[in-house]
Amino acid sequence: MNYVIIGDVHGMLEPLETLLQKLGFFKQNGVYQHPKYTAIFVGDLVDRGKQQRGVLTLVRAMVEYGSAKAILGNHEYYVISFYSINPLTQQPFKKHTPELLEYRRAFLRDYPFGSKAADDIINWMKSLPLFLELDGFRVAHAAWNTEIIAQLQQRIGKAGQLSKDDWQEALTEGTSLKEAVTMLLQGVYISMPLPTQPSANPIPPSHLSKRYRLYWWRTQFSAWKHIVCAKKYLERFEDMPVQPNLLAQYNYDAQQPPLFLGHYWFTGEPKLIQKNIACVDYSACVGGQLTAYVWNQADNPQKKGLREDRFVSVPSKSFLDE
Repeated sequence: MNYVIIGDVHGMLEPLETLLQKLGFFKQNGVYQHPKYTAIFVGDLVDRGKQQRGVLTLVRAMVEYGSAKAILGNHEYYVISFYSINPLTQQPFKKHTPELLEYRRAFLRDYPFGSKAADDIINWMKSLPLFLELDGFRVAHAAWNTEIIAQLQQRIGKAGQLSKDDWQEALTEGTSLKEAVTMLLQGVYISMPLPTQPSANPIPPSHLSKRYRLYWWRTQFSAWKHIVCAKKYLERFEDMPVQPNLLAQYNYDAQQPPLFLGHYWFTGEPKLIQKNIACVDYSACVGGQLTAYVWNQADNPQKKGLREDRFVSVPSKSFLDE
């Protein structure tokens, strides 16, 4: 079967429809479909952009029709935690601070807290799998760890979907299930050591103990600058050595099936991370590109590897300019 794996949309409806049309999808009976391809959305359909309902309506219709599949991203998880009530405290799992209320303004406008529409879309998002394995490749939003995936599958099944009881645990701080879900949806994080050199760009005290997201797939590195995603303040750490086996447990060697990710806000011309890993998040909601990878079985990508000429992108604008 053939697929197009589509990156983080973040409420940007116009580039999504443009990309689908560029890929040859057409609208029939209100649903985008394709005679030869199934779309796969890697998560983060929500937050930031102003067309939250439009994006979710489009993607949900495709999933329910069978012309698409979708997995959870960390932003779906955040929205679920924002709208779900902890039965032990009778409060949302994610506190409604003024900052979060402002950040989630577009979603709250389309799905007011406590409304039937909100309950319905939250239940739909809860039904999405954490990961996919199909036709020789894998899809996860932020990270893949074979051991953690195997443990999850023993508990929740091969389909990777959380039950109602699973969701309560997955939203509860300190549980092993929340830790596993967090790794898959947010990636690999680590607390950085304190810098030893002065800098013209000092780190605010609130950032000194911050956990930083890593490029977990990298195997060749000698300093923090090679594996930390965040660039801000990085010069304070860039010459500090790092133990070479830090990421050994996350090694994704060339013998493993091709893996598709979102989440990482790449920029520029889309390219492979390595021969069997591709990221399709190219910062669509901040003026980058909405990007897809076209998986053709005829390419024999399971054996020959992924190809950089299979990326397809359309330009997007920043949600701040909408």
